[in-house]
Amino acid sequence: MIKNIGEKKDSKIFVSIACFMDNDILNTIDDCIQKAEYPDNIVFGICFQYDPDDDYLNIYNNNPQFRIHRMHWNEARGPIYARYFCSQLIKDEEYFLQIDCHTRFFDKWDSKIINELKKCNKKTDKAVISYYPLNIKDMNNPEMQKKIGHITAFRYIGTDAIKSHSYLELIPNEPKESWGIMAAMIFMRIKVLRDVPYDLKLYHGYHSEEQFYYAVRLWTHGYQCYTPSCHILAMEYVTNRNRISNLAKMHLAKGVHEWHEKTWKKCKYYLKLDSFKNVDCREYKDDIIENHNIYGLGKERNIIDYYKMTNLHDRLCILFPYYNEYQNLYI
Repeated sequence: MIKNIGEKKDSKIFVSIACFMDNDILNTIDDCIQKAEYPDNIVFGICFQYDPDDDYLNIYNNNPQFRIHRMHWNEARGPIYARYFCSQLIKDEEYFLQIDCHTRFFDKWDSKIINELKKCNKKTDKAVISYYPLNIKDMNNPEMQKKIGHITAFRYIGTDAIKSHSYLELIPNEPKESWGIMAAMIFMRIKVLRDVPYDLKLYHGYHSEEQFYYAVRLWTHGYQCYTPSCHILAMEYVTNRNRISNLAKMHLAKGVHEWHEKTWKKCKYYLKLDSFKNVDCREYKDDIIENHNIYGLGKERNIIDYYKMTNLHDRLCILFPYYNEYQNLYI
């Protein structure tokens, strides 16, 4: 259970957790609090996609450190959808940490990550910290602790998806600029979410939409992503599917491919990789017309410069004829 100890030192951290029927969230919450230097400053915002017969988060009812948005598992539409509802639970917190529900923490993680962000802020006031965490099983491995997942790679580039990735590098002496985010470890000020809010209508979007597209949105809004100079947390990379009911597994599989395809078409339009006419979902067309300025790219930096910085430009010119035409306008 939660230790309710610690003095108030810094502003509160809102911990966002999207949970799809995974009771390991109980261990994640306990570890988060137990390893925090100032546990009273932690506030949890949880989107709980659950079976009403097994509502194990009831133990946190009426606890002021918890805000829980509940939905039946058959209403779930993927991680971005859930994280949107988490973000709607924010009140007056200053910091935002996004994690998965199968996460463990290093000691005094809260003080460490705030200190890392302050280091980044010496370079820019528009900083975001994100990296590929250690696997939980490697947390106590001295050799693995020397390395960190620095995001400067892509593990897949195709017309159907673009997936960023990381290289394991020696932990830097100071936070180091990277190319993007890992959705299970993002730390930033709440202000960033007001500038670059989550899009509710990215149904069943995963790596390309949740990580790559949001990273591009951040960059074009003027934000810089950083890898920290210390470990903050670890995660389980392959979720134990035995924690999820068979009916819920069937729900995850049903219609996911179709909606993922539609979502990627919407993102390709925003990413300047395809034209509006190829967004063949009426809901998405209407949404783009109404909310382009909210969920589209920022205006502080041009997306072409991002593609060139990340060495994607030449490949995208080959894969996406529309992008080739678009970038020719800026030569």
